[in-house]
Parts: sequence; structure tokens; C-alpha cells
Amino acid sequence: MCGQTQPNQGLIGLDFPNFPYLSGYGTMIRCLRLNGFARKDLFAVFGLRAIQDLDLLHVCHGRSAALERFEAKIGLQHSEIPSFWSEQVWCPIYVSGRWKELSQDPRHCRDCLRYGYHCTLFQMPFVDHCPWHGTKLSCICNQCGKPYRTCLPLEGPTTRCACGHDPFDRKAATVGMRSFPASSAAEYLEQHLTWCGDESRRRLLVAPAAEGAWHPALSALISQRGGNIEHTVTLPCSADRTRSWDVINHDDTKVKKNAFWPWMLIQRSPYRSVAPLPIILLHPLVKIAQALAPHFPPDIGLDFDKNGARMKHYINFGGTIVMMPDHFILPFGQTSQDGTWLNLSTVLPEALELCGRLVYEVDKRFTAPTWPTRPMSRRWVEVEQSLKFDQLAGRWVLQRALIHILVRGFAIGLTIAMKKLSRGQPVRQRISHRIPVAEISWQHDRLKRISVSWIAMRD
Repeated sequence: MCGQTQPNQGLIGLDFPNFPYLSGYGTMIRCLRLNGFARKDLFAVFGLRAIQDLDLLHVCHGRSAALERFEAKIGLQHSEIPSFWSEQVWCPIYVSGRWKELSQDPRHCRDCLRYGYHCTLFQMPFVDHCPWHGTKLSCICNQCGKPYRTCLPLEGPTTRCACGHDPFDRKAATVGMRSFPASSAAEYLEQHLTWCGDESRRRLLVAPAAEGAWHPALSALISQRGGNIEHTVTLPCSADRTRSWDVINHDDTKVKKNAFWPWMLIQRSPYRSVAPLPIILLHPLVKIAQALAPHFPPDIGLDFDKNGARMKHYINFGGTIVMMPDHFILPFGQTSQDGTWLNLSTVLPEALELCGRLVYEVDKRFTAPTWPTRPMSRRWVEVEQSLKFDQLAGRWVLQRALIHILVRGFAIGLTIAMKKLSRGQPVRQRISHRIPVAEISWQHDRLKRISVSWIAMRD
């Protein structure tokens, strides 16, 4: 139970039994507001240096020397309470070390803020309402509509907006603290933590390196499995429909031997433009190029170098696609594995990157380490890795997800490339620049499901 601790008895505001799972940020709010300390007292009392842009929410975001000093000063260094200040314990999907990319705007329930209460659950992108008050979480002042400030103000108390509005109620936070719905909050939060602990041990988020691109995907991916979040989760309008492939409906015998070798090449170099992809991909990629052709101007200018001089050549895009539907795919010839070497320079880079990351994570969790039989041969490492994948239970699920990501990544990448080549000419095709984010699920150390969600990004 998070209330079992012996905090600093000389501080007012450390009422953890009455405010279950109070976040580090909420703890700072209550201590600062109820003890009346000045900025000059911060280091002596809380171990925090009173720098001009001291961000209280940032201090509690991830482990740091400042956070450790704060925990020691308020007597929580040997308590389990600070462990619930971490974002990961409140998320049912393991996000690894990427929580630092989470937006740092404080999200408050106005009814909870009267007591100075804030829970790290409120910072989760997939939670939209306070579970026990039903109030919509907000990061802006109810009076002036400006964002709440998280930096310690030079003048005036924390949580008071520059417009003068102050949602904090000292009386409610002290003598009226028993009116806070502690029992219902504790019951909900404990159930949520149990659910997250069970789920995060078998669910992993896999996303491109683009900072923050995975945040909107959490709601779409989490909603696939339900859980303890029915009335708190809101699907973001920027998230596209999520596709999932489950081992229940899979048939591994349909995956040909050595089918994962090209994906091993992409894993080694996610931004490579040439790979020996299965021949079955050629037809859908050609169909995409043919479908996009009518939406662009017929004459598109292409720059190229000739004898050191910059030249401009115009091609008839529509006619080119009719005569050579594989023009933007450019096969380099058949491979010995019933495939073709394809130029993938128009595939969305984030899609190729995600394919490589998926292969890496599956390899790390579900196959044995690869020891090359021929030293110093990078090619043989990739070949032997692909041979291991031939025995992977659930490999059909992985193959379908990889094909889906690449085909849609080609459609988006080609649209963007043609938009750039159009040089301001009118284009009827609307660009939908989306980045893929995936989730790997497993059970009993076996691959179970892969889900992919496409998140809208600015053009």
C-alpha cells in the first residue's frame, strides 16, 4: 500500500493515506502551498536549486539527482511511493526509455486540484477524464484558457494562473481532505496498476525514432485489449484504424523458407533503398503507382546532372505509369529466392525503420542468439538470422505486418515524392503523411499478435 511510509513529520501536506498515489508533482504542489516556503528555502527544505526556470513537473519526470534529493528531504528515500511517480507503471504497454519524449504539460482534474492532488495517471496520453470525478482532464486555466505553468513562479504561489485564478483551496486541502474520494480513487488506481503490471510484461511498443510520434498511438493500441480504462480513454482523431494480426488466424506454412532475409537487410540499414523483397510485393506496389498517377500533373520536372551541368527533364507521369508501371519501383532483376531486387527509395523512411525495429525486437525476444559460422562475414549473420526465423512460431503474423507497413509506406512515400516533383502545380491527391507505430504481444514466450497504427503527422 502506497501509504505505508514515514515521511518528514515537520512538513504539512504529506497526507498520502488520504491522497492515494499522489504524484511527485502533486506532492510538491501540496508542500509548497501548505508550508508557505519562499524560493530561498527550496534547497534547504526540498533539495531543489531555485533556478529561474525550475520546472516542477520536469523534476519528477525520470530519475535525477534533484529528484533523489527531494525524496530524501521529505523522507521518502526508502519508501515505495516514488516508484509510482514513474510513467511506465501506469501504462499497459512497455514503452522502454522513451517516456522522456512525453509532453510535459500538466493535466489536471479541476476537482482534484482543489486539494492539490495530482496523479501520474493523469499524464497518460490515453486517459481523458478523471476516473472518480468524471471531470475532463485539462492543461489550461478554466478562466483565461492559457496553459498551466509548471515552472516555479518568481512571485505568487504555485498553481495560481497569471490571470489571478487559483484553483487550489487551502481549506479543502487540509481540514476538508476527508471529503476527497480516497477510497474510490485507491480502488480504481490499484486495479489499474495490477492490470498495467500484467499487461506490460507481455506488450511492447515499437516506434520509429521520430520524437513523440508514438504518443497518439497509445490510445488506439491499448483500446484493442480493453481493460480497466473503459470510461477514461478517448481515441485521438489523428489515429487511423489499427490493423492487427493474431496467431489464432495464422498459418506459418504459407511463409516460404528464407523469406525474412530481405527484412534482415533492412534491419541492418533501415534507410537502405534496395532490398530483395518477395515477388508478391511487386504487384501491389505497381497498383499503387497506377492509382496515384491520375492525381498528378502530366508533366513533372526532374533535375539531373549531365557532364557536371544541372539539367531539367520533363516526363509524362501518367504516360510513364501506363507504359512502365514499375517505373518508380525499378526492379534490378530476379533473385534466386523467387523475389526481385527493388528500389525502395520512395518508401516512407519511418516505415522502413519500423520494419527493421520489428525484426530486431522479435529476434531479441523469440529466437536464440546468432553465432556466425563464418567469422567476419556480415552476410552470413543475416542469412543465419533468417534461417532462425524459418522456425519462429507465429512468423506469418510478423510477415503480414511487415508487408502491410512497407506497402502503405510506399503509398505515402510516393505521394510525398510526387508532390515535391510537381513544383507547385495543382495536385488532386491529398497527402496524408502518417507514421506507423507497432505493438508486439506475446504469451508464454511465444509471439501472439502484432498491431500497427498509423499516426497523422504535419506535412
